[in-house]
Amino acid sequence: MVFLCFLLCWIGQEVASQLEVKAMPTFLFLKDGNAMDKLVGANPDEIKKRVDGFVQSSRVVHIA
Repeated sequence: MVFLCFLLCWIGQEVASQLEVKAMPTFLFLKDGNAMDKLVGANPDEIKKRVDGFVQSSRVVHIA
């Protein structure tokens, strides 16, 4: 199961520096607390492509 959370907030300079956020909007794709991908800018087609890829790579197949 994959949980996606979209959060819009103002972050402090220290956090922005840690995450290397230099422009808004910046989309960070996190897995287990680690940044797996980053997209800067509001490009709906690219956002969908990245989210779809992220979901596909996060799926786990269980064989019984």
